[in-house]
Amino acid sequence: RERERERERERERRCLKLRMRAFLCVACCTLQSKPLTPRTHHRTDPAKCLHTIEEKDNQIFALDYRPDGLMFATGGKDATVRVYDESTKTCTMSLKGAPGYGANVPAGHSNRIFSIKWHNTDENLLMSGGWDNTIQIWDTRLQKSVRSIFGPHLAGDSLDMAVDSAGKATILTGSWRPEGPLEMWDFESGALEEQIEWKDSLIQNQPCMLYAAQFSKASVSETSSAARYVAAGGSGANETRIFDRLAGSGQTALVGTVAGLNRGVFCVDWSPVQDKIAIGGGDGTIRILDVVDRTDDEGGMSNFDRHILVHDTTTETAGSGGAEEAASAPAEEKADEATGP
Repeated sequence: RERERERERERERRCLKLRMRAFLCVACCTLQSKPLTPRTHHRTDPAKCLHTIEEKDNQIFALDYRPDGLMFATGGKDATVRVYDESTKTCTMSLKGAPGYGANVPAGHSNRIFSIKWHNTDENLLMSGGWDNTIQIWDTRLQKSVRSIFGPHLAGDSLDMAVDSAGKATILTGSWRPEGPLEMWDFESGALEEQIEWKDSLIQNQPCMLYAAQFSKASVSETSSAARYVAAGGSGANETRIFDRLAGSGQTALVGTVAGLNRGVFCVDWSPVQDKIAIGGGDGTIRILDVVDRTDDEGGMSNFDRHILVHDTTTETAGSGGAEEAASAPAEEKADEATGP
């Protein structure tokens, strides 16, 4: 039994190869949250606050721009989604439910909102989720929720959407719970399409409670806009996992793990032009990873050996705990990484 557990640990460690090198980052501005958080516009060069919008008696936990940049929406403690006009910086509508139950009662959130996402192709639709175990889909023309999805418990930026070349939209949710945290839903019907398998970490021996989840943004090909990879991370196991939707098995397959971190992962973001991902966590470190499919240059690999190669650029901020994911690299590479950060 112990040998079997060791083999499982080795398989998990071999999911990713981590190449670590020193990286120098010069910050041009710092944004610091306050107890009652206003929404601010900042320029990065030179560092300057352009505008501040304060939502009285509210704490803002989520914000997303519409793809065309003309509108943005916020959500937070008061369970209300507010839509702003970017040019005038004014709130054009407030989207919320009504107290009570029944078919005639407008649906909405009953607890804090932690994630907001505009529809990729329809400028009139946006989604929100939070602590009340629902995803609300809002229509700005009707100024109300037109569909509700029940189940996901969101505690961070873990709501996303992908639209394929045929126009089919898929919702991704990452829940802060020990079982079945990562799920994909059909946007039109609200039906659950797939619950992505997430086994407990063998390194930490505990589940991962998700704070962040996102589809990759780079196109699979010139004729398709479907997001190939899914990345998600959280606390408990303190890890990030990367899944491939085109693994060929009919199910979204695990192809990489960044494990052995001191603190939880609270945000992930994919590059819009290539398979590169940034991971931010509670240890004060930003990890920038290049994702490369080894089947592109090493033919004849079995499904067991198929994994992604990741080059890791680690940026530490003051007081960070360093980069512990070197522990998840294969044993034969540890000698090469002795000179890393």
